[in-house]
This record gives sequence, structure tokens and C-alpha cells, in this order.
Amino acid sequence: MWTTTIHSHGLEVGTSLQTFVEDRLRGALGGLERRVAHVHVRLYGDLDDNGLSTCYVRADVPPSGGVALGEAATDIHVAVQRALERVGRSVRCLMGQRKGANAPTADQRAGSDRTGASSMSAGTSPASPLAATPSISPL
Repeated sequence: MWTTTIHSHGLEVGTSLQTFVEDRLRGALGGLERRVAHVHVRLYGDLDDNGLSTCYVRADVPPSGGVALGEAATDIHVAVQRALERVGRSVRCLMGQRKGANAPTADQRAGSDRTGASSMSAGTSPASPLAATPSISPL
């Protein structure tokens, strides 16, 4: 299981917000316990008086490095939810690319076979590389 560090600036991280972050982390990164070493979460209140709170997340995934990103929203809970969903998708994509599993080839991404002819039927579109990634639903 990964360790988690939560830092904040401009807002109080009470038990409720801490539990919310931890629950969303388990949902977003569930099944990756052996791969993710540490998750750093930084929460910022409305520091610029623009009405937005921000959640930055960095997931350390040795030996590849990891994933870092942020989300902003008027509600810190929404920013946390969005950021952790994206981190979960990004880490899963990183793991798929490292293993070679589920990583589409250039031909698959282009929707063509080796001859250059389209391999899609009429009315279909190429699958997104993230389409196989399960979506995270709010608890």
C-alpha cells in the first residue's frame, strides 16, 4: 500500500476532507498498491480571490517516475475528485505502456492496417487508448 502525504495552504484539512481524499485515492488507484510507492496531495484554498481551489497530486511509481497533475474548481471536493480520477487513469496508462499491454500500435491509433486501408467499418470510430480504463464513480 502506498503512503500518502496531504499538505494544504489557505484551507483547513479536517477529518472529513482527509477521509474524502483517502477514499478517492483508494478508488482511483485501487489494484495498483504494489506499483504506487507514495502519493503527494497538495490542496490550495482560494489564494488569488478568483473563486477557485486547487488540488495537485503526484503519484510516485518506481522505477518509471510517476504522474503529476492538478485540477481547479470552485469546490475543493470537486477539484480533488477530478484530479484523482485523472491520476488513476494516467497511472494505469503508464503501467500499460510500460508493460506493453493495451498500448495501441501506430496502425491501431490511425485506424488502418499495414496496407494503409481503413480497418474500420462504416460508422465506427477508433477506440480511445483510455476507453478500456474503468471510470471512477463518486462514492
